[in-house]
Amino acid sequence: MRRTVLLGLLVLPGGCVYYNGMYSARRFAHQAEKAETEGRTIEASGFWGKVAVKSESVVVQHPRSQWADEARLLWGRALDRLGDCSGALRPLEEAVASIRRPDVVEDATFLLGRCREKLGDAEGSSEAFSRLLTSRNPARRQEALFRHGRALRIAGDYQSALADLEGSSDPRALGERAAALAGLGRVDDALVLADSLLVLADTAAPWDSLFAGLGRHDLERASALVDQAMALSGVPSATQAGWLTADGRRLA
Repeated sequence: MRRTVLLGLLVLPGGCVYYNGMYSARRFAHQAEKAETEGRTIEASGFWGKVAVKSESVVVQHPRSQWADEARLLWGRALDRLGDCSGALRPLEEAVASIRRPDVVEDATFLLGRCREKLGDAEGSSEAFSRLLTSRNPARRQEALFRHGRALRIAGDYQSALADLEGSSDPRALGERAAALAGLGRVDDALVLADSLLVLADTAAPWDSLFAGLGRHDLERASALVDQAMALSGVPSATQAGWLTADGRRLA
């Protein structure tokens, strides 16, 4: 059967080029993933660049073909890996709208939400991740719950964010919960979680947002927390300088 399909592709106008384009895109994606796993990031970027070129070509030349949806997903995924989320939005949105397989739609939706998150579009990010909250995949459902809560927190919907984050088992949710509580003005509760973050030496927590939220309700305690966080090891000096500058502005 496979041989018959391939022979059919060869006799169709452009069929051979089309099949070869998809085959190459898949092969380069596999090589890119392997290189990433092995820590060869520069080589991986080169492969993802080839994936983007091959898959875009399939979409442009054969937009209604049977492999066009897969090509759109590969194109968006490659651009995401290359750090071009602005470019990835179109193929990912088209993939979400046209793909029929639920698991593949979820792949595209997750990438779309993550790209909108990277671009600072909290509303778009929360909308995308909200579609994954009922996923049959427990790991994806949990990741979506955390990211949806974080997006809501960034958008300023602290109460809704807290509802999601309190149900998340993700370790990153602790810092997000602290920032949401600070945004709500629940200073004592936020500081309790902040103490835990200091004990854990969690440098990845959203400290900027936590300081800002506390500062809107209790300047002195917010400033005291900045002083404590300055003692965390592993925080870049530029980040520490930013903390101090923002703290000085609040106090002024």
